[in-house]
Amino acid sequence: MNKLAIGLFALVSALMSASVFAAQTITIDLGNPNRAVNESFVLKKGTYNLKFINLVASDKQFYRLNVDSIFKMPTALSVPDTSDIIKKISNMGPKSDPNIANFNKNDADSCTAKIIQPYQDVAASLIQLYNATTEPQVKVVRAVLKSHQEALIAESPTAYVNKHSCEDGGDGQPFRLNVEEVKEIRSELLDQIKQAFDDTEITEKITARTNTDYQVVLTKENVTLYSASFIGNQSRWRTHYGLSFIQNMGTRYYSEQTFKDKEGNDIATAQYKVAKAQSQEEWLHSVTAIWTLPFESLEVYGVAPGFSAGLGLNEESVTALFGPSLLIGENVLLNIGFSISRQDALSPAYAVGDYLGEKPSDSTDLTVQQYKTAMSFTMGLRF
Repeated sequence: MNKLAIGLFALVSALMSASVFAAQTITIDLGNPNRAVNESFVLKKGTYNLKFINLVASDKQFYRLNVDSIFKMPTALSVPDTSDIIKKISNMGPKSDPNIANFNKNDADSCTAKIIQPYQDVAASLIQLYNATTEPQVKVVRAVLKSHQEALIAESPTAYVNKHSCEDGGDGQPFRLNVEEVKEIRSELLDQIKQAFDDTEITEKITARTNTDYQVVLTKENVTLYSASFIGNQSRWRTHYGLSFIQNMGTRYYSEQTFKDKEGNDIATAQYKVAKAQSQEEWLHSVTAIWTLPFESLEVYGVAPGFSAGLGLNEESVTALFGPSLLIGENVLLNIGFSISRQDALSPAYAVGDYLGEKPSDSTDLTVQQYKTAMSFTMGLRF
């Protein structure tokens, strides 16, 4: 049972501690006209990606991001040349082929215009994004590009070729595109869409610590587009809930049957005497709430030492725990310390070997509960 509990806890701890080190993202949509310009956040300790989206790509050099008086100047962009991909798309369609009987150039051109239109729409949206002059315009075009991106990912080159063809290529066969050619252009379009998204975003990483505040301001040509105060959690104590393993310092006693009297002579009628239980649990379990004061100045790679105190509860006793701990990020705690709890001890009215008579006594009548100090090990999670 102990191994199962430890295994399950270790699995949950691993999952939660992994999430500690994964940076959370705070997204500010500059293209939303109803967005808040001034905000205030209280952040738990951790790493955050502050992501501004829907910037005007051609104006990126005019944005200034100020994080606690440190200016971040986005790199000025050169609008990418889309003429090459547009030319490739135009050349995707059927070509004049003297080996095809009754090849009709007009039919081929008409077919080309039809079957390359989806990819031409993607290229047109890319051009629109880089020509947008306001953040709301960028927001609209990015949404269109997002739908194009999803469509390109969902439809394989082979599926595209099978779907986009013309009925008659002059010899009774349909005009079809070249799969490898479509694959190359599709890949290039996806790359350009990803680049377009990158060109209309700024991401800044900030690390929130206890009692630490950040002031973030984004301006464009000296006009404030966004201002926010990021306030570190002011409470230094961390609360975790978990399972404690407490060394069993108590001893159970029972009524042992014997056919010998006090002098060791055989007797016919069974007697009972006080005896110490030979086998009992080495560790007791307790559901625990534990509070920890971390020593953040000693933190290394997200792991910080601290001092903990807690209260546990099981079916027999309330337990007080205290001792040193390790905090893994914010969510996982490991504590090795001492506990004080009530555990079994022999009642002062009895001694081992005392004869009880012909009727046995219940083990609870032979013992009392005494407060004892013991080693303890606690694993806690913060939910």
